[in-house]
Amino acid sequence: QLEAEAIVADAVARMKRCMLRPESERLTYGVVTFNSQQQALIQDLFDEALRDAPELEWFFADERIEPTAVKNLENVQGDERDVMYFSITFGRDAAGKFPVDFGAINRDGGERRLNVAVTRARRTLLVYASFLPEQLRAERSNARGVHDLKAFLEYAHKGQEGEAARA
Repeated sequence: QLEAEAIVADAVARMKRCMLRPESERLTYGVVTFNSQQQALIQDLFDEALRDAPELEWFFADERIEPTAVKNLENVQGDERDVMYFSITFGRDAAGKFPVDFGAINRDGGERRLNVAVTRARRTLLVYASFLPEQLRAERSNARGVHDLKAFLEYAHKGQEGEAARA
């Protein structure tokens, strides 16, 4: 919930600033989530935000070539936007336990789904997670996708500085 709220708040703020530009210079936006439940939640939060800021309908209009899209890992293939938000979606459960199950990422070929998700942004990829990369215990999983997710989150969190430290 908090991750979805943070994504929508940031996207709405960026869209409001973007509205000050000429139409030809406005950016396109999208969101990738790990599952359909988070996708639906973010879509609902965008709907609420549009009631308060109807001028932002421009970004969502179906007649646009690239309206704002909220997709999950299973249906984002082929969609690109200037600014993409990546909702990791998973975190500690109600009992405080941290899962190693990231849905499609855990299945065979999950690393390819992750690759698709993180390559949808033309200009900016913003990653939202409710945990730090070191909290993800990838060694508890045999899935390559989980190991790749941890490496990606480390890079997203620390940037090239973290890559140099691992080399």
